Amino acid sequence: MCIVCNPGLFSFLKQGASSRREFFKVGGALGSAALLPQSVFAAGDVADTIFINAAVVTMNPAQPEAQAIAVRAGRIVAVGTTNDITKLKGSATQVVDLAGKTLLPGFVDPHMHYTFAFLDSWLDLGPFANRSMTDVKSKLVAGIAAAKPGEWVMGQLFDPTITPGEMAVSIKALDELSATLPIFILEANGHIAHANTAAFKAAGVTKDTPSPAHGRYVQDAQGNLTGDIQETAAISAFAKAAPHISGAQYVANVGKLFALAASKGCTTLHDCGIGSIDPEGDLGVLRAAMAQNPPIRMSAYLVSTAMETWKKMGLKPDNSSEHLRINGVKAWVDGTNQGGSGFQREPYLIPAWKTGMPNYSQTDLNAVVRAAHDAGWQVGIHANGDAGIDMALNAYAAAQTQNPKRDMRHRIEHSTVCHPQQLEQMKKLGVSPSFLIGHVYYYGAVFRDRIFGAQRANLIDPCRTALEKGLRISLHSDYNCQPIEPLRYIHNAVTRNIRNTNQQLNPAETITVMQAIRAVTLDAAWQCQMDDIVGSIENGKCADFVILDKDPRQVPPMEILNITVSATWMNGIRRYAA
Repeated sequence: MCIVCNPGLFSFLKQGASSRREFFKVGGALGSAALLPQSVFAAGDVADTIFINAAVVTMNPAQPEAQAIAVRAGRIVAVGTTNDITKLKGSATQVVDLAGKTLLPGFVDPHMHYTFAFLDSWLDLGPFANRSMTDVKSKLVAGIAAAKPGEWVMGQLFDPTITPGEMAVSIKALDELSATLPIFILEANGHIAHANTAAFKAAGVTKDTPSPAHGRYVQDAQGNLTGDIQETAAISAFAKAAPHISGAQYVANVGKLFALAASKGCTTLHDCGIGSIDPEGDLGVLRAAMAQNPPIRMSAYLVSTAMETWKKMGLKPDNSSEHLRINGVKAWVDGTNQGGSGFQREPYLIPAWKTGMPNYSQTDLNAVVRAAHDAGWQVGIHANGDAGIDMALNAYAAAQTQNPKRDMRHRIEHSTVCHPQQLEQMKKLGVSPSFLIGHVYYYGAVFRDRIFGAQRANLIDPCRTALEKGLRISLHSDYNCQPIEPLRYIHNAVTRNIRNTNQQLNPAETITVMQAIRAVTLDAAWQCQMDDIVGSIENGKCADFVILDKDPRQVPPMEILNITVSATWMNGIRRYAA
């Protein structure tokens, strides 16, 4: 689970809504362009670009493999052998000789959050940037030493679950680091934060301040604040005093994120929660970033808590654009399994966590889903715990019973602790799971040994069982909870390897390389309602490709991590080159 799966959490980052709206008017019209018609390759026509001598993996069952592709006006117009495609070369045709490299449809990350780009200036306290908690503390101490009087010192991605060593982050421990500068540390799971006395004072929170609904200012047995802050409603109380970046800087940060995604082979991203800062302003950020010709196309969900705002803005489900599609609504039924707020049928191994807790009553969740479903929106429900998945399925069942609709492509996001019977129910309801497969790679040992036990940990991210039940699945990053790295997702799903070990988490749930590729191309595009233009290499679709130096089907599975993205092309134009 990540921060922006929880609307309101980023309210402590935003500028005033009025100034942001003025700044982002530039992006207001983006996303309304109609789809181009499919190209017709008449006799005598020539291609703008041809790609030859490649190992083309099309993801098109009617033509699974090829050697070459012809592109015209940004669309694929022919797929075949090098000899056949070379005949479509004209005097001005660009020829890209791939010399045996592998060409795939551009990767699709179906669940990420561009909003995290707002945190670029925060200290990175995460396990991927620090070897141990000793390094984390040193970085925090250095940040405090560099801060000017009154400045906040803010860290992100803090992860006591998998970072080696220990670091005290109680209010007492953080006060010892600074009694005057506000210190605020957000965990990677997005549900838990830690602050010192100065930060609590700036936020106006005392031991007498009641915890908000679905949030907690944690207190000890004597009623004193411990420094722990749990869930969105409580974290958002720190909004008033937190520092901000300008709208222009925010858009620039988002642009850098999109370029990073392209370097990892992505040509399509799906944001799972627009509106968690300021609904109108958040959408403006994205539109402004998309107006700058980024190397990716985008689809996105709107947060369900801002439905009245979306209605006032006149937003409706829209799949007409090939650049930006606003086509769904996001809700979240629970929190994070790593932090004990994922809602479980049975208690965690850590007694204090009990079973976690839901963010909604079943009645309230049903109403949220029904309203979006009735309005024609695709719905994605975040659910990490098995009891949370039960609630999501109940809500979908109620909506479909009361108002049956076909091909809504409703989703359950993460679907982490998931039983076979729940997958069967998904199939019956037309619901599909998107798996945060890095749970296996990064957290598998912790889930197995400390949080769930071996038997329940085997239920995590059941990719093979889902496919056997006839479901279409996808794999995602939940950026910035985990890095955008589709080749890693493929590796994780194929090997079920636990990072830095020779161990696997339930190898019975491994899938084939081709199944994993499909989960980051065609089926991910299908879940995002983008499969009419991307996800496979076939005539009429956008010429979005990733070129790899090795074929993931031909290397040992553990070496998939070492494959290099040589180039990324979007609309027949190279947007990244190694």
